[in-house]
Amino acid sequence: MLKEDARSIVQMLADHELALKELYQTYATALPSLKDLWLKLAEDEQCHADWLDSLGSGAGGANGPGPGGWPHPAAIENSLKYIRGQIVRARQGQVTRLIALSVAKDLESALLENAFFKVAEGASPEVRAVLARLVTGTEKHWQTVTDALNAAKRTPADAERTRHA
Repeated sequence: MLKEDARSIVQMLADHELALKELYQTYATALPSLKDLWLKLAEDEQCHADWLDSLGSGAGGANGPGPGGWPHPAAIENSLKYIRGQIVRARQGQVTRLIALSVAKDLESALLENAFFKVAEGASPEVRAVLARLVTGTEKHWQTVTDALNAAKRTPADAERTRHA
């Protein structure tokens, strides 16, 4: 069960996952050499948003944990603003493969470092399970992007730029 404030934060987190999905889909279009990587990440972000939505819709009520232990809404809003800016950059052709991978690595790392999916005190087993899956998924994304970034850095040229105006 989630209190209204916690439900609001969960919805913000779901919106954040959907923004990441949009960013990764934009990268898939703009940087076709890594299209499969970006589309897989985007697909995973949709799953993450769905998991969060399941908490908001099925866990209503006033007896569950409040927002204590959840990330501060301003932190989520700032990250959303940054992601939206990166989407615009990619659509304007201002992104290389190295930049896109670096941005993705930083975003996935920030989710972990800022404990966006930290389990709130008093959270139900359902909430704990979803947040644990989100942490695991984010760790996998971080590793995937880190591996791709390291491989890209070993590639002699990073001349591929987005092709959209």
